[in-house]
Amino acid sequence: MSNTKKQIRSERNIIDLCLQGSRWRHIDSEADIYNVIRNQHPDEHAKKDDIISTFAQSGSYRFKVRADMQNDGTYPWWLLLYSVSIDNEGNRDVLGLLVDIESEKRREEEVDKAKLTLQTGRRKEKFFKYVNQEIGFYLHNLLSRQSIVDIKRVISNINQYTVMQNGQLEYKNETIDVETIMRSVYEDYRQYIPDGVSYLFVPGAKKLIVDGDPAMIREIMNQFLCNAVKFLKPDNDDGQKGFITVGWQYDFTLREVQMFVEDNGCGLSEKEQATCFDGLWKGDEKKRGLGIGLSLVKHHAEAMGFQVMLFSEKGVGSRFEIRKIMTKTEA
Repeated sequence: MSNTKKQIRSERNIIDLCLQGSRWRHIDSEADIYNVIRNQHPDEHAKKDDIISTFAQSGSYRFKVRADMQNDGTYPWWLLLYSVSIDNEGNRDVLGLLVDIESEKRREEEVDKAKLTLQTGRRKEKFFKYVNQEIGFYLHNLLSRQSIVDIKRVISNINQYTVMQNGQLEYKNETIDVETIMRSVYEDYRQYIPDGVSYLFVPGAKKLIVDGDPAMIREIMNQFLCNAVKFLKPDNDDGQKGFITVGWQYDFTLREVQMFVEDNGCGLSEKEQATCFDGLWKGDEKKRGLGIGLSLVKHHAEAMGFQVMLFSEKGVGSRFEIRKIMTKTEA
């Protein structure tokens, strides 16, 4: 046996170990290659010629083929890996492997599904942990009006999250005057702004109309405001007075209405920005809350055709927006 053939067989033995548990076949001769060719899908005539042409010279080859190797009328995908070695006398050795990559793909999908199931279970466990913490906290602090408001929000979020998971949330589609709803949001939340924090209103253009569910838009903006209050910098440690701004503006180029809440609070890192809209995310585990508010925001906004935007810098502040192309109205 030539040194080349010994090397190829040695390499194949190593590959065999790596492929344990996979569906595969040895390629020991040209006859094995022709058997693959005979079982190829009828649409792969061009590839058959390409494979046959490799027998003319030494080298290593790799083809992705559809072949009915089980003779059951199906044509799964296989990876054909082989080497051709031609000695000085013209003798040809062909060695390789035929690996069922479709079953490997299914196996990977099953692993991914198992990982997702595990992740979902852990998320649910975390969710109920947060619920228990929140309910316990508020049951011991029901003397203040703020606590009553907070526990109502917790219960509302739990209900929304549960309904969202079941895909049963419904939305009303109404024509909404942006100025009217944003002024209402601003005034209604004034009573919850902490002392010493500047609460600002920045109106945009008048007569801007969008389609959406008024209750859900209020829910979104209230969530933005709730987070702005929650993540104010402790004791204004940089000497700067805290502020929260509510407003809207119109982008004439994009014809978009942009409704926003902005603050100079703790801000979010790039990593936090990438995950904050996922369910059960809390920027600070010690803070009150269930960690589902922003995931509800994203779900509500997208269901109504809005785009959610976040601009933030750690230690500087954040700006949360929902955007939508303005509804055309008759003159």
